[in-house]
Amino acid sequence: MLKSLFIKNYVLIKQLDLDFTQGFHAFTGETGAGKSIIVGALSLILGNRADYSVIRNKEKKCEISALFDISNNNAVKQWLAEQDVEHNNEIECRRVITVDGRSKSWLNTRPCTNASLKQLGSLLVQIHGQHDQIKLNNAKYQLSIIDDAGQYQSLLKETENLSHRWHQINSELRQIELAGALNESDSQLLRYQYEELSQLNLREHELDGLHTQQKSLTNAVNTIAGMDRSLALLAGDNESNSNISDDIAEIMSSLSEIQAIDLVDILNMLDEVSINLNEIESQLQSKHDGVEVNPEKLTEVENRLEQIYQTARKHSVNAEILYQHQLDLSNKLELNDSQKQQRDKLLEDKLKLETKYAKQSQLLSQSRLSTALSFQQKVTKVVQQMGLNKAQFIVNIKHNPELPINKLGQNNCDFEVIMNVGQAPQKMSATASGGELSRIALAIEICKKQDLQSSSFVFDEVDAGIGGAVAETVGKLMRKLSDNQQVFAVTHLPHVAGLAHHHYLVSKAEINGLTESSVELLNIDQRVHELARMSGGSQITETTLEQAKAFMLVN
Repeated sequence: MLKSLFIKNYVLIKQLDLDFTQGFHAFTGETGAGKSIIVGALSLILGNRADYSVIRNKEKKCEISALFDISNNNAVKQWLAEQDVEHNNEIECRRVITVDGRSKSWLNTRPCTNASLKQLGSLLVQIHGQHDQIKLNNAKYQLSIIDDAGQYQSLLKETENLSHRWHQINSELRQIELAGALNESDSQLLRYQYEELSQLNLREHELDGLHTQQKSLTNAVNTIAGMDRSLALLAGDNESNSNISDDIAEIMSSLSEIQAIDLVDILNMLDEVSINLNEIESQLQSKHDGVEVNPEKLTEVENRLEQIYQTARKHSVNAEILYQHQLDLSNKLELNDSQKQQRDKLLEDKLKLETKYAKQSQLLSQSRLSTALSFQQKVTKVVQQMGLNKAQFIVNIKHNPELPINKLGQNNCDFEVIMNVGQAPQKMSATASGGELSRIALAIEICKKQDLQSSSFVFDEVDAGIGGAVAETVGKLMRKLSDNQQVFAVTHLPHVAGLAHHHYLVSKAEINGLTESSVELLNIDQRVHELARMSGGSQITETTLEQAKAFMLVN
């Protein structure tokens, strides 16, 4: 609900501050007084395009702000939550336009883009006027009207659930692809590479062992020769036929006979050397016995090394990490097999969901067709009551299985009209005039399911070209709509204005050489005189005053 509207330096308005409540509000006044200027200012605060030409003459900028009560507008609350805009069940929209053509907008003191303001505005106020691109031309909004009028909420919910699950599966499949899941050809190549490495039967640390064996076998002859010479010296197989151990024993014997000097420490060291020499000889003999001179074994080791290096080159990895590469391939294959099983299961579930969705959307289409037929009959009846006697309102629902899976089903929806007998149905915006379109919009709003104060409606000269009983019907319909919605109407007809809960007079005057528009909320007596002016012209008589009272409905 629009609670207040502040306008400064906009066209003919110097400054205006209006407060509104619930119900039906009528704006009247002489032609050219500026009634539609109010609607224009409101459309700017709702995100419509503007340039500096709207700024009042000789001023540098214009400012418009509007305060809305959103207590019962869940759509607005959800939008604000998505934009992370805080509120206390109220939202203030503010816009400033400067002479350099720039425009700035705010939501509750927070700067916002004009596009955001337009998105929010479409949820706050619906303006139906001679030249407005009204919300009713939006196919999704048209479909939502039919769905609100129908009795198939469980079908809608199930369709939404199926769509949600289908998109969830698609997301999971994309995640598997992003995680590196292989296609069939890549999977086959990976498996071939792994099997080739498995046939190599490479063991962990085998390469290091082979290099050690190769080095040992290659140097075996030289190693044994060196060991033989060393053992011979230790054993005394030389020209003197003495061995080191015997020489040390002889030295110890000679030293032990010396009495004059204490040689105990030296003798102990010689004894230790003798023991170590025996141990050296024993271990060296053991090593000697372990050295193998085996040309066949060397050939075998070198062939195995060549096989490993050749395989490593084929796989484009270093031979030192070939064993780890095999483990990595094994892990990747295992993961890929797991992902493939998961992907196959998801694809199977996806196919089942598509089958279910197709059946569900078909059922939904049938329910919508039935509801659309009933709704179009109701709207046609109301439209004809408003003076469009030959007009027919048509809801064109078509099932389109080619539409992508979505929560709304697979229907195209168009609101169409036949304005004259013999014409083919056409979209409303293509065939109806501004006034006719506004009346059709009013009829649709009257017939559709209403949510208490979910948004406000503005009808700009919806009654153009009508009068008498038809005008009274239009007024009553606006009054009826205002039972649940806040309604504003710019009107020339006393039949309409007399039925409003609140009546505003728009007038203009010349002040200090400039024309200025003003708006005044009328009391009962003022309303009677304004209705008399509207119905009787410039001469207001007792007769016209009595007639004016007849237009009024006690609020």
